[in-house]
Amino acid sequence: MGLEHSIDVFTAGFCSTRSRTFPYLCDRVDGLWVMHDPPRKDPRKIQVVSTGLAPEETVARIQRLNLGWHFVCEASPPGVDASVLRKAYRSLGYRALTTEWFFEHDMHDIPVFESEPKVRRVSTEDHWTTVPDWIGKKRRHYAEARLFGAWTATDDIGWVESVPVGSDAWVADLYVHQDFRRRGYGRALMSFLLLSDKSSGVQRSVLLASSSGAQLYPHLGYRQTGVLQVFCPLDKALRT
Repeated sequence: MGLEHSIDVFTAGFCSTRSRTFPYLCDRVDGLWVMHDPPRKDPRKIQVVSTGLAPEETVARIQRLNLGWHFVCEASPPGVDASVLRKAYRSLGYRALTTEWFFEHDMHDIPVFESEPKVRRVSTEDHWTTVPDWIGKKRRHYAEARLFGAWTATDDIGWVESVPVGSDAWVADLYVHQDFRRRGYGRALMSFLLLSDKSSGVQRSVLLASSSGAQLYPHLGYRQTGVLQVFCPLDKALRT
């Protein structure tokens, strides 16, 4: 596929996870992906994803939409000079917040990585009674997503979830507890997730990676499709 496909899966999956507390929507408006709350008393911040537009044009379209306080998520293909984009947004009154990397997996050539204890899908009553309290209390939120974890009666080791988006899946919230990092649990969690998703008919797996994750995912068969830089306005008038 490509970058726009990654964005489509990301926006749908991200909105699905945020909708667990209150609906969070994504609209395509004037060539932008606009993620937002429906009308409510205390709306969460709007997030706008743009690709293929000059920063000046992205900002002009946002201003025409009169969105108020927002994040700009600038998605660009691999190889684009990120520093040029940061400089352009800075000149337009934005500051850079973070950079992440889009990856996709075509569900072929999935390596097998195992761990002890083994990774399990949280799906049975026994599982729900043995997972740590902070996961168990969120049980109602996992009706749609597929949750995977490695845990024991005493240790909370690591978690990741797969969120269905049509025939694809969005990977959310890969986390390994600090005491168990650098022991292969991240690879084991992702390997198990991919194999499980493939057996369920998922055609492509999409995720956003941090700088450390960007080193991990190619070893699992993921291919980079783009870079996401996040910006917010410097204008304090837009922060109310």
